[in-house]
Amino acid sequence: MKKFLLSVLGVSGLFLTSLKANGQAFVTQADTLYHTINGLGELTNEITNKTGASFTIQWQVVASDFPADWIPPVGICDNHNCYYNTKTIDLWNGFSGSTFTSDPYKPDTAGTFYLITTLADTNSVGTHYLTVSLNGGGTSKMMTFVVSHNPTGVTTITKSEDNITVYPNPARNQINVVFNPNVDAKTIAICNLIGNVVSVFKVTGTSAGMNIENLPTGVYFMRIINSQGAIISTRRFSHQ
Repeated sequence: MKKFLLSVLGVSGLFLTSLKANGQAFVTQADTLYHTINGLGELTNEITNKTGASFTIQWQVVASDFPADWIPPVGICDNHNCYYNTKTIDLWNGFSGSTFTSDPYKPDTAGTFYLITTLADTNSVGTHYLTVSLNGGGTSKMMTFVVSHNPTGVTTITKSEDNITVYPNPARNQINVVFNPNVDAKTIAICNLIGNVVSVFKVTGTSAGMNIENLPTGVYFMRIINSQGAIISTRRFSHQ
């Protein structure tokens, strides 16, 4: 009986160790953050170390459709420093971003990670995204900041393409769409290159997340349809 109990306890210990090993080393408050910025703005998304040991996180911007005049005032801050585009640093150059390493994040402690920017002196408006890849402690995560910027005193924007943000692109398991409130989007149809509809999603509110993991890899078109059945925007994206 004693041997049986020791055997059970040993198996239980291995099971718990496996659970701990397979768990996430760190978590974030959210995978996607949304914010409207007209002047100075900050999107905070703290990182919490869930292990019993400190570790650093390597991160880089991996995708963004921020307009060119948004990039210079945008900074990403970890628990070590804030980084901006400079002559020697590419936070995002339109194709890739430099890799940065944080200071160690302490066990069971929430640490700083956020986007900061001032868009008061920029001309570009609309809703755009920036995605950061984070790797540390054996865990990899993607974090996306969705930023809306409208000129002061203007309540509507006439160019519909500026009111619709699609990310990430290329996409793997999910493609996301964010609309400004004045966009009358009710249905999204995903079509292949020859125009056949392969999937349809209903829209509620000002955003939609669509699971595309069952679609073959390739290039697709997203048709965004309003309440009258008219196509108000068509976006192209790749499924990897």
